Amino acid sequence: MLFEPGGTECSSGALMQAYTEIRVMLENLRHSRDSLRQAASERLRHTTEKLREVTSVTEQAATDILDRLDGALRLVDELDGLDTGGSEAAAAARNRLRDELYVAQGGLQFQDIAAQQLAHATQMIEQIEVRLASVAELLDPRALVASSPALPAEPADSRSLAFAPTATMSNPEARQALADRIFEAPAA
Repeated sequence: MLFEPGGTECSSGALMQAYTEIRVMLENLRHSRDSLRQAASERLRHTTEKLREVTSVTEQAATDILDRLDGALRLVDELDGLDTGGSEAAAAARNRLRDELYVAQGGLQFQDIAAQQLAHATQMIEQIEVRLASVAELLDPRALVASSPALPAEPADSRSLAFAPTATMSNPEARQALADRIFEAPAA
C-alpha cells in the first residue's frame, strides 16, 4: 500500500490508473500543441501574405486608374485651348466631362479604405498568431522553444499599423459635405 499526501491509503492499481490518465492527457496536450503550432505557423501566415498581396494589387490598380484619369483631365484642358469658336455647348460638355472625371477620381477612395481595413485584419491575424503560439508554449514550453522559430513581435509591414477601423465608403454625400465645409474659403 502507498500513502497519499493527506495520509490516506492509495492502491497501486489506482496509481497506475492515474498515471495512465495523465499520460493520455499529456499526449492530447502535445497533439493540441502541434495543431496550434501548425495553424499559427502556416495558415495564419499564408492569410496575412494574401491580404498584403490584395492590398498591393489594388493599390497598383488604383494608381494606374488615377494616372489615366489625370491624363484625361489634361486632354479636356487641351480641348479648352483648341476651342477657338467659344462654343458654350462645347464648354459645357467639357465641364461635365471634367466633373465626371473628378467623381471617378473620388470613387477611387475605395482602395485607401480597403487597404486600411485589410491592414486592420492583417494586424488582428498577426495578434492571433502570437496568442496561439503563446497557448502552444503553455502546453509544452520546452518543445516549442527548442523547435520553432520566434514569431515577430510587431507586424512586418509598418503600413498595417496605420488604419482607421471606422473608414467607410457609406454616405458619400455627408462625407463630401464635411470635406467641403473644411476646405471652403472663410467669408471676407
